[in-house]
This record gives sequence, C-alpha cells and structure tokens, in this order.
Amino acid sequence: MLEAGLCAVTGFEPQPPALARLNAKKRSRENYLPYALGDGTERMLNICDLEGMTSLLVPDPDHLALFNRFPNGER
Repeated sequence: MLEAGLCAVTGFEPQPPALARLNAKKRSRENYLPYALGDGTERMLNICDLEGMTSLLVPDPDHLALFNRFPNGER
C-alpha cells in the first residue's frame, strides 16, 4: 500500500540509534518521530540496552533471559 501511494506511515521510536536508522532508510510518505506512545498519564519509560525491548512495563529478568543476547551478552 505504501509503495502504491495508498497510505502514509507515521512511526514512533524513542531510542535515538534506532530512530536514526529508520530515518536513514525511510522513503516518501514515511515519517518517524522520537516519542513513545502511552495512555496520557505520566509514566516511566524503561529504556533497554537491547533495541525493541523498551517498554512502559517493568523489565522481568526471568522473561528477558529467554531472549537471545539477553541479559549478559550474546549466546
């Protein structure tokens, strides 16, 4: 749909390195903003070293340990 010009994409990425990569690859009709989305209340954004894991949820080390490259280096 994007390539056919039928839509536009607005994305949100609060982590600067990931935002820079998105902006470097974006095409026309793509726009990425340096924000996180929430419910309008003031909350703590838990920024994780591993991209894609930043969340309003509190990190759970037991669950994070199930992911490759987390929590202590690559596996």
